[in-house]
Amino acid sequence: MIKKAYFYLFYKIYMFADWAHTVFPHDMAAAAAISMLEILFIGSLKFYYIGYIDPKSEPTLLEMILAGTVVVLINTIAFIFSDKWKIYFKEFDALPRYKNKIGTWIVIIIVAFVLINMVISIKVMGAMAGRVGMRSRL
Repeated sequence: MIKKAYFYLFYKIYMFADWAHTVFPHDMAAAAAISMLEILFIGSLKFYYIGYIDPKSEPTLLEMILAGTVVVLINTIAFIFSDKWKIYFKEFDALPRYKNKIGTWIVIIIVAFVLINMVISIKVMGAMAGRVGMRSRL
């Protein structure tokens, strides 16, 4: 079920890349977009962890590079070097129009959630940095 939902997200972003007439191959553009969403989500989770659980922790460059590399590798293997997604596309293309509209809204909500979540987590980190800065001046 999760795998199918993941491929549906890829399907919708792929279709958007097709509609937007990107210069990149659509599978690469969709895989890159999903990778960015995942990296933003992982980053926001790390910011929340730092903000609420372990304020002394800091995101290291190695952690960020490792997380980004793992995400990009998984998506590259799943979408660029594999053609499994094409099987799912046939199934998704055959869905009734109303189901595809519902799926489109779910994808929009997921993307908006990740982006809004990242903005909020950055605000949390900024507020935390402001508190730390005020303490160091006292």
